[in-house]
Amino acid sequence: MKINAHQFEHRGRKYELSLDLDDAAMADGRYQISAKAESWHVDTPTIRHSVTAEVAIFQDDDETPTIEVIIAGTAPGMEGKRLVLRKPLADLIDAEQVIDAIPAWVFGGDPILGCLVRSGLSAIVGQTIQCKKDTADSHWYWPRMQALGRCMLLHVPEMTGTAGLRAAKCVYRFGF
Repeated sequence: MKINAHQFEHRGRKYELSLDLDDAAMADGRYQISAKAESWHVDTPTIRHSVTAEVAIFQDDDETPTIEVIIAGTAPGMEGKRLVLRKPLADLIDAEQVIDAIPAWVFGGDPILGCLVRSGLSAIVGQTIQCKKDTADSHWYWPRMQALGRCMLLHVPEMTGTAGLRAAKCVYRFGF
């Protein structure tokens, strides 16, 4: 399910932030959500630049629930996918840990795209942490992952609103 969180036009370019999640997979305990920022010239909407932050939770080789963030993109300065963060989910305390781990090259090409993808990623990770806390009574791994997925699906409207608001604030700081 793709949800547009924020869209605007600036100097002949359109920008869009969307969140994408597979609701059936989330309810089944397979956790993967992405925040995608795209831009395109209004005259050539088929030629798009994008930056995507994929967030996944899985059980690593030691059977430890692990969060992973991968950045990918077609925007200038992006060369394929890069692992940004992989750590035990239990070590994740706040969204800033993830945002601070994102290397500067992600935001080098178009600062507006960088602003948008950071906003979406921050909303996803922030809600993940809240749902992790809310599901603390469930046992790891599958029962809790299913509860975590249901919690995330329940909070899609708030997460989308948070991403859109953060994107608007971030872009506003640039004076656009």
